[in-house]
Amino acid sequence: MSIMYRGRPDLNFISLGDLKHLNWNVQDLLIRIRELDRSLYSQSCQAMGSLRQWLPVFSQHPETWRAIVSEGRDLAAYWQTAAVDEELYRALKSGAASETDLSASSYMKLTEPGIYNLYFVSVCVNPAFRGAETNLALIESFFSVMNRLSEKGVFLEEITCSVCSPDGEQICRTFRLDYLRDNVIGKVYSGPVGNVIKRFQNPLASRCPGLFERYQEVGLC
Repeated sequence: MSIMYRGRPDLNFISLGDLKHLNWNVQDLLIRIRELDRSLYSQSCQAMGSLRQWLPVFSQHPETWRAIVSEGRDLAAYWQTAAVDEELYRALKSGAASETDLSASSYMKLTEPGIYNLYFVSVCVNPAFRGAETNLALIESFFSVMNRLSEKGVFLEEITCSVCSPDGEQICRTFRLDYLRDNVIGKVYSGPVGNVIKRFQNPLASRCPGLFERYQEVGLC
């Protein structure tokens, strides 16, 4: 079932298994995501990709994304990430590769214990839902996934992302990521996940109990 965000009762975290409760399938969600992307960004700002590219990704790698959906079934926000092999991750981090190089086969399945690096493909908020509560819902949904993965021995060491808007840069600063370089769509930011966890350590203590300690135990905090 979907998880209700504690700060705003009409917002729910939606994962792959929750789509049936909305009478949606993955394609229905992706159509809404593409509509939101198009309303926020120019074609030159991002590589949105196609349904053909993202349908298998969202279907086969459910721990790499979450949607925030209102009770009225509006897409309030979503985030999408990619855990890929070291070579592709370094290429994304250096700017030599981009979102267009991602495919379901290039993703690593987050089912086996281990330490992975994560590339943030996109974070988008519907202007009608902009505000602190939606931003916090995005953050809480991300950490809830991290918490569940850590319980299974799956840990994240580093986060990298490309941003092309002031809002994106602000999110990077909030997560204490460092600016690395410009790329073809904007700017590349990166940083250790341990710094991100420490940034939110106090609220995480109640919302994701044990997350900080588990990351400490493996030397990532």
